[in-house]
Amino acid sequence: MDTSFDLAIKEHLDLQRRNRLLEEEMPLAVYRDVSLAPAVEDTQEWVMPEVATVLSHEEPLFPAAEELWTGTPAFDWGD
Repeated sequence: MDTSFDLAIKEHLDLQRRNRLLEEEMPLAVYRDVSLAPAVEDTQEWVMPEVATVLSHEEPLFPAAEELWTGTPAFDWGD
């Protein structure tokens, strides 16, 4: 019985073999040579606001726990 590690190695070797057969028709070197555009660095520093932002809500963000359960089951098991 094959372990998952043995199976992963066999699949990897099989993929390498299939890729070697395709290398002449579709070489990977073309894609490897493409240089990626340099990452743009954000040079602006993070500035904290001078006034603290306070969120105020007239009603609660979440319903009370008693309101979450309606008491009727979603599925009738036919008991």
